[in-house]
Amino acid sequence: MPPLRVNLDAIARRVGVSRMSVSRAINGQKGISESTRLRILKVCQEMNYSLLPQISAAMRYVRSPGDVSWRGSIGLINTFDPARIVCGVHGTYGRIIEGAKAEAFRLGYGLEIFHAQEPWQQGRRLTQKLLDCGVRGIILGPHPTPKARLELDWSHFTTIAIGYSLPEPEHHRIMSDLVGGIVQVCDGLRALGYRRIALVIPEGYDQRTCHLFTSGYLGWQRRCQPGSDPLLHLWADFPAGERSLRYWLRRTRPDALVSYFPPMTLFERWGLHIPEEVGMAHLDLESTGGDFSGLYQNQGSMGAIAVHRLTAQLAAADFGIPREPTITLVRGHWVAGATTRALLPVAGEKGRRSK
Repeated sequence: MPPLRVNLDAIARRVGVSRMSVSRAINGQKGISESTRLRILKVCQEMNYSLLPQISAAMRYVRSPGDVSWRGSIGLINTFDPARIVCGVHGTYGRIIEGAKAEAFRLGYGLEIFHAQEPWQQGRRLTQKLLDCGVRGIILGPHPTPKARLELDWSHFTTIAIGYSLPEPEHHRIMSDLVGGIVQVCDGLRALGYRRIALVIPEGYDQRTCHLFTSGYLGWQRRCQPGSDPLLHLWADFPAGERSLRYWLRRTRPDALVSYFPPMTLFERWGLHIPEEVGMAHLDLESTGGDFSGLYQNQGSMGAIAVHRLTAQLAAADFGIPREPTITLVRGHWVAGATTRALLPVAGEKGRRSK
């Protein structure tokens, strides 16, 4: 029979101190003497609670002479289906996690994922679980629904959010430069000779990205194609939005589509050939797994930068909702793939034209 998991209450009873004293000892916080801290950590090891990485780090801290910086675990809150994350369905999210893990390891931290896709997994339950694991720094992963909320007692933690899908309360944020990204995509398509460039994205994705793709596209269209009407279509989830999208494409006849999760099989069923008849650019190449043209958002760097910023906030004991939240933008780049073709002669090859 496997041993029962030891919690902070059991350790507190064994040592004869409060639960808060045990938490302070594990997390390297002030408020208890070094002799009490050492006594608590020794009991943690005796009761097999030392399996957690932060206990080992704490023991090194109290035994080492001189000034030794604290290391522990960073938490990442996941609100997607855990099975889909494990299976790698969300390619973008996987890149964020990979980047965060690598940077955490480089800095001497562990990264632990906490699943909270259901309301009952949040609030006091999640707050206590994080504290029991000695986690004070949290990365808030992207949320599958726009304008979502995550319930937590924020006063215990320092946080940084990925993207805009959790708009309230305001946290420090790391996100892709979506406005600059779509400008790069449209400039790349225009350099290939495309002139009727359309933005076609789901309504939900537009909301989750705080309308930054649509804002960037409209600004680019006004600057680069003044006098022409913008080709913008926000479609509902399929199959409800299929009819309206097909009608809109027939009416506007764009020569290039910029989209997120482009329904390639749907276009093929309609007899729309890519790239022979229309070019296609994807707004998140890391989620495709194919040879698309489009925007590489550099999601791995977003995860790494989030960890780097979070460790600085931990060192500054910047706990609670920030009074002056900041946003850090990560720049992506345009990639020309198999879903576009050159409609104009490229530089140095005058007289040649793609067929």
